[in-house]
Amino acid sequence: PSHHAAEIARLNSAFNARDLDGWMADATDDFEMESRFSSVAGTIFRGRDGVDSWWRDLADVWEWMDLQFEDSADVPADRTVTLWTLRGVGRGSGVRLNEPVGQRWHWRGACISKIEYLDRLEAEGIVRGQQPPER
Repeated sequence: PSHHAAEIARLNSAFNARDLDGWMADATDDFEMESRFSSVAGTIFRGRDGVDSWWRDLADVWEWMDLQFEDSADVPADRTVTLWTLRGVGRGSGVRLNEPVGQRWHWRGACISKIEYLDRLEAEGIVRGQQPPER
């Protein structure tokens, strides 16, 4: 488990509740995220305005979406590999999402500064100690 477990739990709760103030309380002002599930895949969202735009974009595409935390491991102290399941229902299409994903979270002190996607099998190997941690 990550020594950032409390921050991960707060950020996960804030994401699922779409609590922008709660999210930004544990994020850097220049936080950035590439969202695979926005209307324009590959868009980079930055800062508070970016997070707000990211969440509005998700609301346009998804009737609902949430993250279920599974596990994590610190790789160096300023990064954490996380395992999640993304769940949701597509707006209009009714397509159901239940996708296991891996992410790399970058920290600046106790605040999240960046989230990027990893290959899920690679992330599982790192978290479960079956693959050497990143340098």
